[in-house]
Amino acid sequence: MKANLNSIATNFIIYRKNEETSLLKNKATKRTVTYINKTDTNNERLSEQRLLYFLFDLFNTNNDVNFVLQKIVDALPSGSAFPEEISARISFNNFEYRTSNFNKSPYSLSVSFKTFSEKKGELEIFYKTDPLTKHMGPSFIESHMLIEGISKMLISWLNRFETERELEKMLLQLEMKIEHRTEQLKKANEKLIEMNKDINDSINYANRIQRAILPTYKIINDVFREAFVFYKPKDIISGDFYWLHKTKDKIFYACADCTGHGVPGALMSMVGHQLLDHIITDRKITDPELILEEMDMSIIKLFKKSQLSDHLRDGMAMSLCVVDTKNNKISFSGAFNNAYIFTNDGLSILDADRQFIGGNEVVGGKKFTKRIKNFASGDLIYMFTDGLTDQFGGPKGKKLMRKKLLELINQNKHENMELQGEIFEYHFEKWKGNNFQVDDITLLGVKL
Repeated sequence: MKANLNSIATNFIIYRKNEETSLLKNKATKRTVTYINKTDTNNERLSEQRLLYFLFDLFNTNNDVNFVLQKIVDALPSGSAFPEEISARISFNNFEYRTSNFNKSPYSLSVSFKTFSEKKGELEIFYKTDPLTKHMGPSFIESHMLIEGISKMLISWLNRFETERELEKMLLQLEMKIEHRTEQLKKANEKLIEMNKDINDSINYANRIQRAILPTYKIINDVFREAFVFYKPKDIISGDFYWLHKTKDKIFYACADCTGHGVPGALMSMVGHQLLDHIITDRKITDPELILEEMDMSIIKLFKKSQLSDHLRDGMAMSLCVVDTKNNKISFSGAFNNAYIFTNDGLSILDADRQFIGGNEVVGGKKFTKRIKNFASGDLIYMFTDGLTDQFGGPKGKKLMRKKLLELINQNKHENMELQGEIFEYHFEKWKGNNFQVDDITLLGVKL
């Protein structure tokens, strides 16, 4: 603001006496005026230009107009007769400010102005008598220039003022909208938290049910000399499951990987678990290849007329060992999942058929292969799902792969089974690092 005032003041030209003349126009007359002697210093002129500042102060603070004009009088050179000689009026946006001695006269100057928002105003200065007969300071002799300067600066200030007020109004409206939206989001978030809690509670309950049907460590270790289970769902519930049943001289041990993970996989795992119970314990089918064939037909029949059939086309992968403790033989059948036996002579692989249980129907039903292997006391059997070998990690972010897992098993096969389980879990976490778990994981190890 002050920079503008000084600029206008500096631009006023000090004329030498009798060098130039100018016309002062008013409503009553037109006269030729001789400019004041240069004896008025530039500092006096700058002091008089404080009129601009006080006029702005009037708009900016809403001070009483008489108080503001008194400041103007105090700033004028000594001998000026401002209160008696001059009255003024400023009108803007239907409001009017005027001096207490306001009185219209024929000798006046006025200027109109308009802001960006089309609000109109007018500045009027009235001289009681002919200004040529009185000494009222050089600024008022040059008042035709001054009043234009005041008008321009008023417009500039008012436009800025209106812009600031409009911005404040917009910000207030925006804050209200944000506050309203925030409240809506808060309520929606509270609803989502409540729904998420209900869902998690349901899933956690399903997890307890799923784990309740899995054989416990105690049961497994009562059946085998030693054993471990490394079981790690990708989500809270799993599409992997393992199953154990013992008769007088046979042990049935299965490791299965159902299509998908989470809720869909868990539902399929429950189906697989119940089918194994029904086929082996109720129907007394004991050959592993026939068990898998019965499961295949049952799953296809179960989902054949269901809308879920398309989503279950991959069915279930499984490795099933039937351990004949009387004759020291292992009968094996598998669907995409092998079994691995470590003996004193090295590694033997019981190969699975490259087809899933369930999924696509085959004319005449799928046929699975039975493989038989003799075993000795102390031999080790390992079965696992592909979630472990497909895990990304390591220094290059690649899959673990079956070869590397078998090397790890071979390096630690001399350890007791409980310790092996801890070793495999440790190596998995180290391999995975900061990568996310890609699938459900199951690794079973038993010592015969």
